[in-house]
Amino acid sequence: MVEFLRYLFEELPSGAMKVTQQHNIGRQLVAYVSRSLVPMPPPSTGKSGVIIPLSLPDSRDLRVLDNHFLYYTEDAINYLNKVLNAEFEDDFRQYLRRGKQCEMKTKDIIENYIVSRRLVDPNTFDTLKKREYRQAVAEQASKKKYLLRKAYYIDECVSTDGLPSEKTMD
Repeated sequence: MVEFLRYLFEELPSGAMKVTQQHNIGRQLVAYVSRSLVPMPPPSTGKSGVIIPLSLPDSRDLRVLDNHFLYYTEDAINYLNKVLNAEFEDDFRQYLRRGKQCEMKTKDIIENYIVSRRLVDPNTFDTLKKREYRQAVAEQASKKKYLLRKAYYIDECVSTDGLPSEKTMD
C-alpha cells in the first residue's frame, strides 16, 4: 500500500508524503489526526507494518494543531488502513472494468495498472491477478445463485412437480 500512497501523494525529498485534500484518503488523513502537548511513542507496526512520515497540508482546519505533536491513534491507524485498502480496491476494479470495456486482455490491463500506478513490488502482478480471479469467481457464484432462485420461483408458479433440490443440481 505504500506504493499506492506514493501514487496518490508526492514524496518529498525528506521521504515524507505530501498529503493533499484532493483525494478522499487525504481528507481522511487530515480528519483523523490527533494532537498532544508531549511527543507520543511511535505506534507498533505489527507483522508487516511500516511507519510513513506525512506532511499534512497547511490549511485553516489544521492551524489549531500548531505547536502540538501530531499522531494517529491505533484505532485511527486501523481505520485509515481499511480506507486505503478500499480506495485501492475501487481504483483497481474501475481500471480493470474500463480495460475490459476496451476489450484488452486481463494480463495487459494488470501490467498497465502496475506501470501507471508505479507499483514496484515484484509480487504485485500475481496479487492483482488473484484479486481479479477471486472477484470473477464471486460474481459467477452470485449469478448462479440468482439464476437458481429465478428458476425455482418460475417453476413454483408454473409446475406442480417442482425442480430437483439444489444439492442434486450441483
